[in-house]
Amino acid sequence: AVLRESVAGRAATRGELRHSIVLGGHSSRDVRLPLNATDVPLWWPHNAGGLEPTLLNATVQARIGGALSHSEEFRVGVRTAEAYIDNRTGGRAFRVNGQKVFLLGGNWITPDLMLRYSADRTRYCDEVRLHQRAGINLLRVWGGGVSERNPFYECASEMGLFVYQEFWMSGDNNGRWAGSYSWPLDEAAYFANAQDTVRRLRRFAALLFWGGGNELFPRRL
Repeated sequence: AVLRESVAGRAATRGELRHSIVLGGHSSRDVRLPLNATDVPLWWPHNAGGLEPTLLNATVQARIGGALSHSEEFRVGVRTAEAYIDNRTGGRAFRVNGQKVFLLGGNWITPDLMLRYSADRTRYCDEVRLHQRAGINLLRVWGGGVSERNPFYECASEMGLFVYQEFWMSGDNNGRWAGSYSWPLDEAAYFANAQDTVRRLRRFAALLFWGGGNELFPRRL
């Protein structure tokens, strides 16, 4: 199989990588391809002094024997993010693209837990836009809810809002008197879900950082 990735932005800025791998039947493999992109506009939060949350079009293709096997198109934002402890406040803060950012956050507490209505992209974008117009630049996805569908993170990335994503644990994980207060009974299922979710969401420019959950008593690993 040949993996081909291209990223196109303004002024026909384009990069392409090719990497050959061999896969057996019903197998999988993680592949990392470093992209050396020059003169690519960076992604910024919407209130960064006139800078834009620029997204680039990306395509990933898999070919077998020269024939196209699979192709996926999506949008990506190029940016860096790092956490640090502010010397003056003693609290955690963030730099984006090397610049300090002031985070003004709000809670996203699962408008539709069964995903019957809110999984509609238009509704996601409308509700994210309400937060953007209120001046908020970070949404905390509550650990007592669910990890939202992809269109939620797409809308946040397009509108320049960060996402603080909590893992889906919230205090009373197994019922008030069942098992550990701060840890799920089925650890294997939890870790499998966590792995799938991290892989699904890590490409979104809006995703700033992960939180362990809501109202827990953490233990040392």
